[in-house]
Amino acid sequence: MSPSISAQRAFQLAREGCYKQAQQIFTDLKFEPENPVETSFVALTDAVTKQNYKSATEKCLKALDEWPKNPEIYYNLTQILLFAGRKDLAIIKLLKGLTLNPEHHGLRILHKRLGIRRSPVIQSLPRTNPINVIAGKILR
Repeated sequence: MSPSISAQRAFQLAREGCYKQAQQIFTDLKFEPENPVETSFVALTDAVTKQNYKSATEKCLKALDEWPKNPEIYYNLTQILLFAGRKDLAIIKLLKGLTLNPEHHGLRILHKRLGIRRSPVIQSLPRTNPINVIAGKILR
């Protein structure tokens, strides 16, 4: 296998959640990322396998500075933040990624898994208020 094919295999393994296998390939190849998306994948595998969340988050944020409109980087950053226990920040990054590409498969799965709710129809009333419940059923 050539290094580029091996690296592509590592990216695919990371997408599938096989982080240890992906990390092993990156280590065996002595892989150096060539672009921000690759950097975010390496950061994700580092975060999961080495529990080095702060460094991985910083790498992903730097990658976002370089390519701010890439939903794949937002997807990887969201996963890192979730592994780090920062659901609050993960939701913010997830929603930002979805605004860039509402059809991104990974982001949509995370959105569904996290169970993020829409705001109530009448935001000044509690979600459980009967007016909000009925209005929500009618409008959505």
